[in-house]
Amino acid sequence: MLELLNGGLLFVALIGGLGLPLTAGLPLEAGERMTLSGVAGCLVIYLAAWVVYWCDLPPLAFAALPVTAALALLLRWHAVRSLLQLPEARRLAGCWLILAGWCLGWLALVRSYSGGEWVGDWIEHYDRARFFLEHQPLNTQFLHRYPLPARPPLANLMTGAFMALTNTSFAQFQIFTTLLATLAFFPAALLARYFRGPAGGDPVAPLAVLLMLNPLFVENATFSWTKLPATFFTLAGLYFFVRYDAARGNRGRLLWAATCLAAAVLTHYSAAPYVLVLGVAWLAGRWPTWHRPEFWRELLPPVALALALLGSWLVWSAWHYGPAGTFFSNSTVTGGEGQSVLRQFADRGLNFFSTLVPHPLRPGVSYEFINQASQLSWWRDYFFNIYQTNLPLAFGSGGVVALSALAWRHRRGINPFWLWFALGSALLSIAVVSMPAPDRWGLVHVGLQPLVILGLAWLAAALPHLSRRLRAWLVAGLAVDLSLGIVLHFLVQHLEFPSDLFATHHDQALLALHGYAAWNNFLAKTILHLTFVGDRGLSAPALVVVLAGLLMTALSLARRQDHGQPN
Repeated sequence: MLELLNGGLLFVALIGGLGLPLTAGLPLEAGERMTLSGVAGCLVIYLAAWVVYWCDLPPLAFAALPVTAALALLLRWHAVRSLLQLPEARRLAGCWLILAGWCLGWLALVRSYSGGEWVGDWIEHYDRARFFLEHQPLNTQFLHRYPLPARPPLANLMTGAFMALTNTSFAQFQIFTTLLATLAFFPAALLARYFRGPAGGDPVAPLAVLLMLNPLFVENATFSWTKLPATFFTLAGLYFFVRYDAARGNRGRLLWAATCLAAAVLTHYSAAPYVLVLGVAWLAGRWPTWHRPEFWRELLPPVALALALLGSWLVWSAWHYGPAGTFFSNSTVTGGEGQSVLRQFADRGLNFFSTLVPHPLRPGVSYEFINQASQLSWWRDYFFNIYQTNLPLAFGSGGVVALSALAWRHRRGINPFWLWFALGSALLSIAVVSMPAPDRWGLVHVGLQPLVILGLAWLAAALPHLSRRLRAWLVAGLAVDLSLGIVLHFLVQHLEFPSDLFATHHDQALLALHGYAAWNNFLAKTILHLTFVGDRGLSAPALVVVLAGLLMTALSLARRQDHGQPN
């Protein structure tokens, strides 16, 4: 528990200490300044970690980060305190702390990863963080197949910086990756407030509850990869994009949108389709003014800022790995090598179908990959491959019904921009996924997480307008999602396997009992001698009590905020 607490305090101290002094005095709303403090804090740590790596400095150089954070808070204390005293900022911070504690609590139950076909990615990102921290050779291959440029480095450099200030254990890496993932709550809350408008209660706590009970969010937040951190930047960029209004002179929001979207691409390349869709939308809305000087004065500063941020990685990578190694080494390019154009189109068509239609409703689905003797693990994989891969049910069993009813009710009044954004982002995000064969389950977890969280933000904003029947359905669905998508999943991940399983050649029993993903991930954990947070000996009953307390607190806040009552 002390490790979780220390990790959480360091994370808040660095992100807040480096970000809040930069954003507290901006002429923006309190929630916007809070969100931008997370963006700014992440970028400062990213750039500092890059400098340490470029200059081949020892890990001791990272001590400059907490010193800088302390000095910045001291110099800007009055502005920071004034921001944190605002009710809007306190509600955001309080609900994020509850959500972060919820995700860390579930993380502390994980003794070994499993679920669907999620294998290996957690090792890759841990190794990438250590690559920068330990200045490993440039020809290092990750998972014995991927060169460094195959993945962008922002989250890896950040987690490496945190580990340099604590230790390089995998448990520490898990803690910081989970905390980084939960930052997606901040822009989602801004979007929920944007959808609700000035009338009604605050949707922040209801949104926190929806995320706490959403299997896709919780499972991704506790799996050590970079998709949710990229979602944080993507949603932040989207929010500032839709709030930008050149006629009112708030061009700073466009600069922040460009910065956030560039940071999203630097975190995970799955953010690129969202950037492309927003870019096309912006250019299309201004095509009559392309020939005017004011158009270029409006366009060039955000583009230059985004390119400068992207260049911090791409220029370095192109210098050391060459343009081909930089731009053509990721799986979007290499996944379909050797396939004809017709075959690639056919595979993408099947991926669209599998993403939109859950596997229980598709004919001829093979469950051979998840065949295992344990009924508990089999049913976990069955539901895991619904919540994580199917777009409608990624919103939750109750959420998809409520959202469908809302969409039908407002079908004539929905802003065309949101239809364009959702449809364009979904189609493009699925289309860019390239692999040797069509995905057997679906691709929501790969690139559609921003759309899922955006939908939950809209649902949180619309909760006061739901009928009693829809509210009852939503509550029942959330209970089902908690049981089948979260509790069942972490119950399996909490199972303890003998530490000498592979030394005694009894690992085939694990493969037969709990399936390939559990076997493969535990094999990697054993070979690499890794210790998870769940191995630290925390009491499972005590964690369950803490999780229940956090959920009750969030529900209480949600009931009060949903009716506009003060906290």
